Amino acid sequence: MKLAKVVDFMFDELEDAKKYAKYGAKAKAEGSDEIAMLALKLADIEISHADMWHEQAMAIIKKNQEMLMSNEYMKAYIDDMQCDYIQKVAKVKYMVEIAKK
Repeated sequence: MKLAKVVDFMFDELEDAKKYAKYGAKAKAEGSDEIAMLALKLADIEISHADMWHEQAMAIIKKNQEMLMSNEYMKAYIDDMQCDYIQKVAKVKYMVEIAKK
């Protein structure tokens, strides 16, 4: 599988997690604690899916490291992807933790 597709799946999972985290926070604010906990549990599951895709992306990069890192465009793409992933996953995890309180 191509790296770009794996990265797309990874970020799709994070978007789904974000959606569930927002809905969980909204449900909790409205007093629907059971729905809120379900949505937040689903957010955690989506984060774990994103982590699985991230592991696959890292495996592809490691397997093709010499070729990928010799190309300045690909090196920048990988660096940007890593930075973006770290920031987005941290934000979504924070949203989930705040909503659980």
